[in-house]
Amino acid sequence: MSNVLVEAENSLNIGTTRALNLAEGGQQGPLTDPKKWTSSATYVRQKLIAVLIEAPRFMQYMDNGEERIAMLKAIVELLPTSVTGLSSKLDVTFSESKVSNAGEMHHTMTQVVRTPSTPSFVLPEKEGKAIFNFFTQWITELLADPETGHPGLITKEKYISEGSPEFLPDAVSMSVLFFEPSKDLTRVTSAWLCANMQPKTSGDDAGERVIGEANATVEHTIEFTATTQIGKAVIDLAQKYLDDLNQKGFRPEALPAFYDKVSSDVEAGAESYKQKVEDVAKSL
Repeated sequence: MSNVLVEAENSLNIGTTRALNLAEGGQQGPLTDPKKWTSSATYVRQKLIAVLIEAPRFMQYMDNGEERIAMLKAIVELLPTSVTGLSSKLDVTFSESKVSNAGEMHHTMTQVVRTPSTPSFVLPEKEGKAIFNFFTQWITELLADPETGHPGLITKEKYISEGSPEFLPDAVSMSVLFFEPSKDLTRVTSAWLCANMQPKTSGDDAGERVIGEANATVEHTIEFTATTQIGKAVIDLAQKYLDDLNQKGFRPEALPAFYDKVSSDVEAGAESYKQKVEDVAKSL
């Protein structure tokens, strides 16, 4: 059976994952071709990996700054139940000119644009409204307070003691690397490097009281601005991160147990399975 993948150096390989050789033909001709069954290998999109590359520079001047940056890393990499909005799609605009009385048109390309990426995270709210409070404070202290129209950070002693530096884009936004790995976690299929990521919302904080209905859990959909770079350099950056991952860690059966021993207050109880066995052993 012939190899249905193109060679590694083939220009069809945009990522480091090798592409299927489309010249091999498929199974959808006049008859099914049993010898070409591997050419039907279908692309299955793998789940994105998100990596916080840079936190907002001024976040360090906020209260609990170092802890807050650690929280942001978890929000980006570990807490979302959904990450969407990354795109590499190209759209082409054409102008039309009539070339026949029958209405046939000649099309001339006038523009090619890439669909902008708008990363969006779905985050289940945590006890004490931690997610809502985190994004509310990011917005009001680094972007602008709705009452004053100025960032609240300008009143913080840490910021003032640093000489009140200018609010440049990197001071208030984060940068994140998103990439899709191959199924075997050795190659990169797609990658996006997003800078200037600022939250468009703090999430919803609605109150409600409906008699007879269960109390509701809350999840927030946080959409971000983004200036996105794609291409070989971004893929190489993602590949370096992927190469550093220890694949031995992808073994759920090796996870430690929730507990490593019986709680001391439970162990102190006289009546237990273990105690009964020991009582019999002592009587022998």
